Amino acid sequence: MTIELKNIKVNLKLSEETFNYSANLYWKGKKIGEVSNMGYGGEDHQTMSKNCHKEWVELTDYIDNLPKEVTNIKNSDGSFWEMTQNLETICHDLVSKHLDIRELNNKFKNRLVYTKTDGSVYETKIIKKETMAEFFADKSVYYRIKAKLGAVDFLNEMSQEKALETYRMA
Repeated sequence: MTIELKNIKVNLKLSEETFNYSANLYWKGKKIGEVSNMGYGGEDHQTMSKNCHKEWVELTDYIDNLPKEVTNIKNSDGSFWEMTQNLETICHDLVSKHLDIRELNNKFKNRLVYTKTDGSVYETKIIKKETMAEFFADKSVYYRIKAKLGAVDFLNEMSQEKALETYRMA
């Protein structure tokens, strides 16, 4: 997807029914506007930058042609509910991703985040920086702690995308 949000600012204290956020909207690497939401459940505010009408129309056409997103919510007939995507839902997904990445990165500073055979994600208590460094530097310590925790994989070692996917699926 070539839609990006940059300079994302989120105030979770003011987020009630939706995220209270603001961000710059980029399409194909070019800033074409700003998006924001006050966090009380209303619609997003979308402001197009000057001289970006062509790009805004192109973005709108792109979004209008996206397939419906299949959710994990079941209909009464057992099928899964499908949702039409729009700029607001895409922006909220990007804000959610931004917050999850921020949360993971904070955990990675002083915790081991890992999976077990059941697929769930676990984390250790806070660990000193020196101990974290020793854990990743000394393979004997690494394998001993991995066995003690019953860890299958450490999210700390995964690419950001893979760690995020694993974290969100748990």
